[in-house]
Amino acid sequence: MLGRSTPKNYPPRWSNALKRVKAGDDEPGSGDDQPCGDHYISDEMQCHQDGGMTQNPPDSNWEVPVGDAEFSSYKQKVARRGQGQGGPVGLTASDLTAALTKGRYAIMSAGRNPNNAEDMQLSDEQIGQRSGALQQDLVQSGYMFTPAEGRYGGESEGSFLVMAHETETQDVVALGKKYNQDSVIVADKGQQQMIFTTGENAGQAIVGQGFEALPEDSPEYTEVSLEGGQTVKFSLNFDWDHFRKAVARLLAGISLI
Repeated sequence: MLGRSTPKNYPPRWSNALKRVKAGDDEPGSGDDQPCGDHYISDEMQCHQDGGMTQNPPDSNWEVPVGDAEFSSYKQKVARRGQGQGGPVGLTASDLTAALTKGRYAIMSAGRNPNNAEDMQLSDEQIGQRSGALQQDLVQSGYMFTPAEGRYGGESEGSFLVMAHETETQDVVALGKKYNQDSVIVADKGQQQMIFTTGENAGQAIVGQGFEALPEDSPEYTEVSLEGGQTVKFSLNFDWDHFRKAVARLLAGISLI
């Protein structure tokens, strides 16, 4: 298990982050807190009698050690192909661990942008067509990818875990802009960035390190189906506490009339 950059994981959505800042996650009545001694903690944490807290341990154990030989095999398996030769690739537990700890990858979607009112009016059929177009772009660019399902802020969204060992960050950002996404994720050797691709924060990024395997009943997650039918859930660690403080300072400087 890699080290965490923050004791909480927040959803990769600017709008949801703002909602949490305004509500106050460490105050009662914010909608997702529970009492713990003389303070409050989010509902994915456990409160102990001594007032301490800890995360619920994962009930899956799919992470496996990845040595040089395993990583080399993984890279060959997911290497970028020629134009028009990309496509879906099945991952083993070793492959996924290699991607999240040692590989370079991206996570992107063509779903609804919650910060764009017009985008939120798109039908499921239109979103399906847009997701199909993104998949075709990945195929044409030679990328190997694995479908993923993300659930954050109570909303589910189909996305792609893209193996991006032979690409530049700006190429991933360009795809995010093309499909009107609020952000994309680019990671390299366990260091990740959530880069805002549209809106007033375009070009800014939130950084993080490492990932966390999650139990099956986790309410917020990224989910991937492995070869053999096993489904696993994980979340990436981002420094959302730092982000919340920055946004709170910004909001404190705005006079609402």
